[in-house]
Amino acid sequence: MQATQVTEILQAAETEGLFSAETVLGDLFRAAGLRRRPLTPEALKATAAATSAAALVSVSQLATAEMLERLGDAPRNADIAEALAAGLPQDVVEEALRQPGGFPRTADALRAAAVNTPAPPPGVFEAAEFDPVLEGLLVDALMEGAEIVIAAEDLPAAQTPARIVDLGAAIGPAGLEADLLADSVEAAARSMPAGGAIVIAGLAAAVMAIGLDYASDEGIAAAAALCALVKSSATGAAFPAAQAKALGLEARKAGTKRTCAVLVLPVADLTAWLPDCESGGTEPMPGVLAFSDDVPTLSRAARLAIAHRAPERLPEALERIAASGEHDLDRALGIDRLRDRGFSEDALDRVSRALGEGLPLNAAFSRWVLGDEVISTDLRLPPESFDADGRGLLSAMGFSRKDIQTAEATLDNRSEDTASAIAADCGIAVGASAEAEIALAAACAKALGGNVVLSVGSRGGLDMMEAALAEGLAVQLVGHRIAAGEDVRARMEHILALAEEMATEAEAPTAAPSRGAEAGHARRIRLPDRRKGYIQKAAVGGHKVYLHTGEFDDGSLGEIF
Repeated sequence: MQATQVTEILQAAETEGLFSAETVLGDLFRAAGLRRRPLTPEALKATAAATSAAALVSVSQLATAEMLERLGDAPRNADIAEALAAGLPQDVVEEALRQPGGFPRTADALRAAAVNTPAPPPGVFEAAEFDPVLEGLLVDALMEGAEIVIAAEDLPAAQTPARIVDLGAAIGPAGLEADLLADSVEAAARSMPAGGAIVIAGLAAAVMAIGLDYASDEGIAAAAALCALVKSSATGAAFPAAQAKALGLEARKAGTKRTCAVLVLPVADLTAWLPDCESGGTEPMPGVLAFSDDVPTLSRAARLAIAHRAPERLPEALERIAASGEHDLDRALGIDRLRDRGFSEDALDRVSRALGEGLPLNAAFSRWVLGDEVISTDLRLPPESFDADGRGLLSAMGFSRKDIQTAEATLDNRSEDTASAIAADCGIAVGASAEAEIALAAACAKALGGNVVLSVGSRGGLDMMEAALAEGLAVQLVGHRIAAGEDVRARMEHILALAEEMATEAEAPTAAPSRGAEAGHARRIRLPDRRKGYIQKAAVGGHKVYLHTGEFDDGSLGEIF
């Protein structure tokens, strides 16, 4: 394959969405290049602590930004001093005074830093036997939001040149376009320096598009065969007859050897690299609903699957999905009732589309879906009153609270994915068990000689993780930081109420001590809760020292500290 051919093939593959642009492996999978460590209690505790610390930094930056914003554009020295006494860091104040944009600019910078605080690197560990102690610490780390990878071998370096191939894009109306896929993979491997990597995506979409069920023996065999075909094309290895048979292809002899890793990974933000890719890693299809010009329709893989399995039913399936939003609206509130209350066809169409996209009733009837013109002209209501309050709008149009609650219950009880139900009617299975995903991942790992990382979500839990590790697979677990519990929320409510009470008390006028009070009978007055007064900074022996005067509201001296 000549250099000009490589360039032309890759350009076409990128245009068609078969391949992503070249990047580095670390951008696709954060654990790339990280050395595995022994899985010990201390290591899991350290991972949890690092994740917690990163979250705390972000929270602290946001809290400091809020304190700065409360000071306004040009705060007085007394206001700044009060903020310092309340806990605003002195270094932040000095930075805000130094910045040309002052306090607002510093607050903006802190907010940007909080949003962009990098997550700590994943904890990458060697596979090990789990006991109750390790399991408990693993759960604790995940509840802090940690990302953990457990593998039997190290992944290639983070700076390894890499591309993603979407196998679903290699399936056309006539089936697998094997020559197109093989040529594109070979061109991608040749375009990268020795030691490049090709990451496989779209496995489940490809299996569905061929017309096979993800969890069936035939579907698992086809997934493994697709991986073997990619490896053969990338490295020059042979494509065995047994795997070729699963795809209805001819076996291929080994050719010129090339150094290229072929992996199946749960790519971070896959759609940023391949917007039309319909499945990631070894995961089953997340659903078969897609949108074309904001109208609900079937995904490409589902359309091809029905075209293979029941072609005569495809037009009907597409019509049913396109009308699903209107049917939901009719069942929930009644199209005729809405028309009688002033909703135009345009308004009903907008709401139907919103419901078809999965929006709840409250959002579907909000200002941002209906638009100001519909609300003000057709419904004769003030749009600004219904920014995010669809229930309020329906109430204003004569629907009772019971009507609205019944409508919400009707929508909540609808099929989670109308398209999935329609696909099932056409003989297309959607979704799969954890056991089926492990079986497919294990078959792909066997075809590739390893290099398969299975993402274990909340649906599988630790049982799925242990089953995958028992099959020799690498696993990725991504935790989510849990919100504060009820006891913490209740305590915070009490603390905030107490703080409000103390602030009100501090703002109340306090009588100054009488100058004529007799000795021994002076009235004791509580010091102010908020320190106001004069601050003097000095440097003593290389240390910063501050002299503060705490004053009463009338200016009389209360304390020096």
